[in-house]
Parts: sequence; structure tokens; C-alpha cells
Amino acid sequence: MAIKVKIDDTGMNLMRSPGRQLRVMPAFIDFSEVTDYPTGGVEADFSSYFAKEVVTVTFPNVVANDSGTGDYLILEYDEDNKKVKVIDSSDGNEVAGDHDVSSLGDVRCIVYGY
Repeated sequence: MAIKVKIDDTGMNLMRSPGRQLRVMPAFIDFSEVTDYPTGGVEADFSSYFAKEVVTVTFPNVVANDSGTGDYLILEYDEDNKKVKVIDSSDGNEVAGDHDVSSLGDVRCIVYGY
């Protein structure tokens, strides 16, 4: 199941940098339909929002784990494969394949690109 990307109402902003102008796009990733997390991450391609390339995607917040253990889930973006990986903070490993991450709902991210 794919994730949905929702662009923040503030829209895309320019960030001054030497050479090309870096663009910053606040967004939300909606995991509500990901009931069967695929090993290797969930596809999330942001390239259609940028003229040249996506540099990286950051996630400013950690997310509470739904397992009730008190651990947290950490999201990271795999630039090479254009996927969002869900990491369990208790052991630093990716959550098991087929894990239900639909309870994550909307997760804020910041996308940087040119």
C-alpha cells in the first residue's frame, strides 16, 4: 500500500545558497493505509515537486510506537531507493515486514531539493 503525500499550506520556500537555490517544502506523509509495511521501506518519490533533484527528506519528530513498549519509531528517507523506512528505536533496526504502521497517520516531513 502506498503512502499519500500532502503538501503543507505554507507551500514551497526558497533558501538562499551559493549557486543554485535550494527549495524547502514542508509536507505530511499519511501512513493511514499502510497496514502491511514492506521490508525495505514504503515508496515515497518527491521528484515531481522539484525541477532538478531531491536532496533529502527529514523528519523533525519521532513517533510513538503502537506496541505499548514505550519505544519510539524513527523515520528515515532512503534517497537512493526513494523510500521511507520505519526504524524501531529499541534496537535500531527496521520494523519487521508486514508490520501495521497505519496508526502513524500524518507525519510531518521537510523535503529539500532543487
